[in-house]
Amino acid sequence: MPVDAPASNAPVSNAPVSNAQMADAQAPEDASPQLPPGVTWSAAQLDAAPQRDLSFAEILALPGVVETVRLGGPVGIMAFHGGTLERTTDLIAHALAERCDVSLYVVAQPEGTRAHVPSHLVRREDSPKLDAFLDHVEVAIALHGYGRMGRRNTLLAGGTNREFAATVARHLREHLDDYTVIDDLQDIPPELRGLHADNPVNLPIRGGVQLELPPRVRGRGPFWPDEGAPGLRAHSELLVQGLLAAIAAWPRASDDAEGPAEVKLPAAENLPK
Repeated sequence: MPVDAPASNAPVSNAPVSNAQMADAQAPEDASPQLPPGVTWSAAQLDAAPQRDLSFAEILALPGVVETVRLGGPVGIMAFHGGTLERTTDLIAHALAERCDVSLYVVAQPEGTRAHVPSHLVRREDSPKLDAFLDHVEVAIALHGYGRMGRRNTLLAGGTNREFAATVARHLREHLDDYTVIDDLQDIPPELRGLHADNPVNLPIRGGVQLELPPRVRGRGPFWPDEGAPGLRAHSELLVQGLLAAIAAWPRASDDAEGPAEVKLPAAENLPK
């Protein structure tokens, strides 16, 4: 798992940033054995280290991998690292799709498989379902799982649509009293900002929001004695409620012709190479 990038005092810049500089090096959840003193992870959490040498097309072709697309409203919900990789992100995405008119794209890996491909290498050319989804939606929210020491109660709202990221963050704060929700790019580790131009969440006409979720809000870890039980844990339900409120606040393109606010990217030297 990558370590946190050091904090930077560099000012926000509108200077062009190359795709290579904005490459997402996202960390799969629960991939580090480091634990706070006195805490023991369950055997289910000590998953094998994910494979890193498979393309997105190869992952889709693995036995038991389930790719789901549902075309509905203009807001798209994505969880393409779902199943056993970034656990419960797919369940949260499905819960949202069941409760409101959103479009849905999910890739869920089965037990025994943990193949990770960075978001910017999740290619629409490799999936007709993903291609149709991206052509259909106006804006997207991509759900990811991450684990960092010192950030166990911190959600990160990245992605190129900063106006919608602020809306998502505001509604999540109203529903998740026990968590910190960060939407200031300067306070998000560069590799978790989700700014790469090829990241699928940024490909809809109005971009999107990459939402990084720590284990606790996904019902994972020693916080939950009933981990693994059917359904979502209490904090995951609150997360869904906050996201439903944010989705309801999204204006359709026909209602707002100006498009999203201009994205202000951090200075190039502070982004991953």
